[in-house]
Amino acid sequence: MSKELRLWYGWVILLSVFMILTVTIGIRNSIGVFFKDISGEFGWNRAETAAAFTMGMLGQAMVAPFAGWVLERFNMRWVIGAGILVNGAALIIGAYIGALWQFYAMYFLLSVGFAFTANLPQVQLLSNWFVLKRGLAMGFSHAAQGFAPIVNIFTPLLIAALGWRGSYLALAGIVLLLVLPFAVTMLRDHPREKRTAPDAPFLTSEEFSRARARAAVIIPADKETETVSFTFFFTRRFMLIGGIYGSIAYVFTAVLVHLIPHATDQGFSPSGGAALFALYGAALVVGNGLSAVSDRIGRLPTYMVGVVCGVAACYLLAAFTRASPEWLIYAGAMGVGFALGFVRPTASSLLADHFAGPGFGLVNGCAMMVFSIVGALGPLVTGMLFDASGNYYSGFLLVGGMFIVGAIFVVSLSGMPREERA
Repeated sequence: MSKELRLWYGWVILLSVFMILTVTIGIRNSIGVFFKDISGEFGWNRAETAAAFTMGMLGQAMVAPFAGWVLERFNMRWVIGAGILVNGAALIIGAYIGALWQFYAMYFLLSVGFAFTANLPQVQLLSNWFVLKRGLAMGFSHAAQGFAPIVNIFTPLLIAALGWRGSYLALAGIVLLLVLPFAVTMLRDHPREKRTAPDAPFLTSEEFSRARARAAVIIPADKETETVSFTFFFTRRFMLIGGIYGSIAYVFTAVLVHLIPHATDQGFSPSGGAALFALYGAALVVGNGLSAVSDRIGRLPTYMVGVVCGVAACYLLAAFTRASPEWLIYAGAMGVGFALGFVRPTASSLLADHFAGPGFGLVNGCAMMVFSIVGALGPLVTGMLFDASGNYYSGFLLVGGMFIVGAIFVVSLSGMPREERA
């Protein structure tokens, strides 16, 4: 392997994406840590407070197709930079909220910025750099979802020292002063910008030369003249992908918002709840890393491992009460994290497997729109079930059921041959 390939810039891209995702996801997903401080100060119930995340997901859904279109036609690092600016502005607004609608507006704006910063550009960017090892790249980048809760271990300490308003200002400073310059400095849209090729370390010298030559003739300006039909949205193939994305979204957002409140309801301290969330994140990292096996054994078997773990874990979370042994909630939190670690990167790989090519940005954006719409229901429905029953039993059982729904869609998709898209 040549020196050029050993120092391949794709590894820099992968690590940069991971670091940006870790911080931005950690901040957006910190609602569970802030949950009781904010709701307690204003007297909001669970459903009202959790609906802030729902509003955010709806905001992300509204802009996701447009974001995918923009990311395909303009320089991705500057689009991502603009999204980071919006994230910082939203956090500053969050420090000064005084009413429920303002909290909703803050999360709406935060998630709009997130659409241009995190999952959409991640899939699009890495699909440009990785083809043969797409499962590996998606798994590693999605591990940021697991490291983000680990970052949130420090958020209760920040709240204790600065209050929740001061903490939002501190997080805004991290986003604007650290993440923004890092993103615009390190990211590059395509291997041709570094005179290399996708998958360079995994190619022979001859394959590398051919791949670099192919990449060099792709003119970026061509993106501006492409026209993409929305007909894909009504195909059975995309509907199955949408079902997979939606089922994952419901699980992800419900657990994200309600895991810490569930723990503190049963006697955990706020820092103990954050530590539990960190264990969930650590298991997510492990699942993300192991999900790379989908490149070898296939997407379907990999996804099914996650489903089995997820269903069992959600039952443990549902069954946990103050009288239960603590290992139940630890096993449940880590199990659902491990499960999501398997299914989320595998779903991203499935999307790229079936739709990579011209117009992928729009397809990716529409898939994220579906993810966001269904994800908006997760916190809201789980909060409503809690307010109706006084516990999370039915809420977490429903979350487990969504794993099964996703499995049905994956099985259906596995029977469809992949289409070659020029």
